[in-house]
Amino acid sequence: MEFFSELYNHESPQGPPPEPLSIQTPRNAFLDGEPNIDEIRKAVRSLKNGKPPGVNVITAEVIKADGEVLPRRLHSLISLVWQLEVPATWKRALVVPIHKKGDSRKCKNYRGIIIACYRSLAKSS
Repeated sequence: MEFFSELYNHESPQGPPPEPLSIQTPRNAFLDGEPNIDEIRKAVRSLKNGKPPGVNVITAEVIKADGEVLPRRLHSLISLVWQLEVPATWKRALVVPIHKKGDSRKCKNYRGIIIACYRSLAKSS
């Protein structure tokens, strides 16, 4: 993990700030309003089985097996987050080294993948 820490945690080069970009971002109707319970149910159903859990150690299979209670609780939680802010713990993730090729004893022969607990639900809707 030291390799990835050094690779990604470094100071940005100092210099004049870049010119601001004028980019028109398309509106996303999905983000215009708070998610409703049906969107949460759909997101839960669409989670892929067999994927590693994030930092919360909860797999998609466990989330899906709960039935109706968890989607209602998730909806309450996500509604609260929507009104306030994303908790700091949701911004944490695991960096898992995946061997690419070559000598497995050399860090440069690995790539890091990010496993985060909230992204699966966020992408599913």
